[in-house]
Amino acid sequence: MSTEILSRLSKAPVVPLVGPDDVYTGSRTAQALVDGGLTVVEVVLRTPAAIDCLGGIARDVPDAIIGAGTVLTPEQAEKVIAAGAKFIVCPGLHEPIVRLAQEAGLPIFPGVSTATEAQAAYNLGLRAMKLFPASLCGGVPMLKALGAVFKDVKFMPTGGVSAANLAEYLAVPTVLACGGSWLTPKAAIEAGDYGAVTRLEDLIALRGPARHLAWAVRARVRSARPGVRASRFRGRGIEFDILSSLLYVDRRGAPENTQLGFDTVDKALLLRAIAETGVDFISVGGLTKDLTATDYSMLFEIGSGLDVQQ
Repeated sequence: MSTEILSRLSKAPVVPLVGPDDVYTGSRTAQALVDGGLTVVEVVLRTPAAIDCLGGIARDVPDAIIGAGTVLTPEQAEKVIAAGAKFIVCPGLHEPIVRLAQEAGLPIFPGVSTATEAQAAYNLGLRAMKLFPASLCGGVPMLKALGAVFKDVKFMPTGGVSAANLAEYLAVPTVLACGGSWLTPKAAIEAGDYGAVTRLEDLIALRGPARHLAWAVRARVRSARPGVRASRFRGRGIEFDILSSLLYVDRRGAPENTQLGFDTVDKALLLRAIAETGVDFISVGGLTKDLTATDYSMLFEIGSGLDVQQ
């Protein structure tokens, strides 16, 4: 796989899907994503103009690495390669497409949803695959099961991944990045509000491991799902046990089931990530009895304006 793609995904482990109807819209959307810090973009072949849009984006947005998604046939693969695609993503595994990409020297992420398909891809020499449709073929448990067998394979789950569950997927050590269309809201794009796209990627100040943690925390806070709740404190908060588990995203080499608390991570990294995500309070709830003195010390030093609810 391209070293440059790996480097960029390590900083922002999300691949937004773009399905434009015309070159102008596609280029504006891709530029908005780049402005927000997402520079690996997948143009899905779901509109008649998709291949033309891919070529236009590759020309007009040089700071982006543009790939082609929903590639179904060898003929489509040949066309996207000619249009300037830097990687190919397929919903399934089709050996002729894999061979075309390999001959062109392009990374390819074929879709797999079973161990049989993953093994077939593995024996074609692939060490990066797309789990699709992720939410319907087992999600996080499936990724963990496949990762236990295919230990040198990275996965890009797509299909059912959103801000609400992004954290769970990114916490799996074998996940390279997540694909999704929630970062390119159709209504905003149709209205020409490309700034809304950029605002969804408002973590551009973070780099490296801190960015992973910030992505996960912000996804949790924005999701308004169990584990993130309002309280007597004004603003938004995240529960301590969830925040602790999210720290695993930055410690992928840790043994399975390692208990990670605030004392196990770099304090400056944690404070920076918390500040950038805009969390207003941390709830320890019923976990109070499990917190160590070090945990409490770190919690209360997080900074002015951030409270701890017991």
